[in-house]
Amino acid sequence: MVQRVVLEVKQRPIWLQKFYHAIAEINLYTMVQKMGYGEEEFFLFQRKRIVKSSFMMLAAIPLALTISKWLFLLAPVLFIYNWWNDYQKEKREFHHFIFLKNLDFAKFMRLVVPYLMQNNTSLYGVFNRMIKRLDEGEVKQLLRQLMIDMTNNPGTDEPFRTFAESAGDSEEAITFMVTLYDYSEYAKDDSVLKDLSELASNEILRGSDEIITIKSKRFAFFPTKLNMLSTLLLMGYMGSVAYGLITMMLHMNTGGL
Repeated sequence: MVQRVVLEVKQRPIWLQKFYHAIAEINLYTMVQKMGYGEEEFFLFQRKRIVKSSFMMLAAIPLALTISKWLFLLAPVLFIYNWWNDYQKEKREFHHFIFLKNLDFAKFMRLVVPYLMQNNTSLYGVFNRMIKRLDEGEVKQLLRQLMIDMTNNPGTDEPFRTFAESAGDSEEAITFMVTLYDYSEYAKDDSVLKDLSELASNEILRGSDEIITIKSKRFAFFPTKLNMLSTLLLMGYMGSVAYGLITMMLHMNTGGL
């Protein structure tokens, strides 16, 4: 996963920041935070939404002045649609981010269990060996922090929960890490490792199924998009033909007078 860089928060009027939070969807700021961004990115996103939606609304004014005043009603519709559409894009990006995050954690799960099965060593020792094999990224950084927290806070599963929430962000991730802690501290039972291995395999399979589903949806919507494009082109052609016929009839009537 790409490491995100949080922008430095610039000094802005407090009322403006509160306003952007007030008009945001209830879960928007939470999504921004979970993707590794902060207040500055949230502010820029909201400002961009307002500017873009306002331009869309203003675009309806020339149409209303030249065609029909009823088209003034189109202005707020365009604003609301663009505002909603930008939120939907952000939500899709968030779901994709969480999907990749869970997939990376599933790979970590698949890697740690064989190490525990093959090596009669401590969990800390297993993590230390895994650090050398993991690619640079969020999971590797969080694993380093977990090892530090294990040293500073022995005898508690809190570091494992924190790691699971940061690296996996799912109930399965928390269950895996807490079970891993219990195994290392209390029960050296191989059946526990088998259960953990099965859980890791299920997560990998679930990730593969989601990839197939995403690709299938893209393929399924492709013909629909082509049909919509064809319909729009046909409507434009029919509109131009109708406009030509009406203009010709008006000229004929004028000539007849």
